[in-house]
Amino acid sequence: MSTPADFDPALVTYCFNAFVGCINVSGRQVVVMQGLGELATASALCFFHTVSHLSIVHPVLRVLEDIQQRYTKVFPANIDFHGHKFSHAMNAIHSVFIRSADRRHFTWDDYQPPNGERAVVAQALLKLARFGYQRTQKTKVPRLALRFALHSLSLDPLSQTSIVADCLSIIAVDLGCDVSNAGAATTDERCVFASQTTITLTLNQRTSRAGFEPDNSGAHGNG
Repeated sequence: MSTPADFDPALVTYCFNAFVGCINVSGRQVVVMQGLGELATASALCFFHTVSHLSIVHPVLRVLEDIQQRYTKVFPANIDFHGHKFSHAMNAIHSVFIRSADRRHFTWDDYQPPNGERAVVAQALLKLARFGYQRTQKTKVPRLALRFALHSLSLDPLSQTSIVADCLSIIAVDLGCDVSNAGAATTDERCVFASQTTITLTLNQRTSRAGFEPDNSGAHGNG
């Protein structure tokens, strides 16, 4: 799932409408309409993907505020997505849109996505981590995102290198680092800046589980 270069912010609304059209909410339970399970799962993942993209590209865009208001009218703070294939994607969105929601007991231990989905989720969670960090006045990223990073890095065999880099970046953001994604899609490195020191998140050290490499020569002093 790639983000088109000419991303239309209205896509997030279309994805939300498609998802809501597949379900009913009864109290705190979500019920998927008969025969719409696959569409509900696909639209939820697309909704997650578009929300995360907008949070970075247009964090103050009106459409993002509008969709959050619509979301809170449909889903109560204590909504339960458990038991559905889209539960992880929707819980991630819920933790951002309804920050007071209790998701302390949510884990990724039972997350067994189809091929390719984990990479999409990792990328989206990194964007939401950066958005959440700024939104909370630079304190911490959403705990749900950090749990995903720690869980994915504990898998054996290790996830693909792009997922490892995204997970390390989530942790770096939580530690207060400035994560630079420039060239991340075409090179084997990403850089973060912290305490006057450039740290390289390597993608080509799978056997050593992708370590941190200090490189003082490239420090730019932007803390």
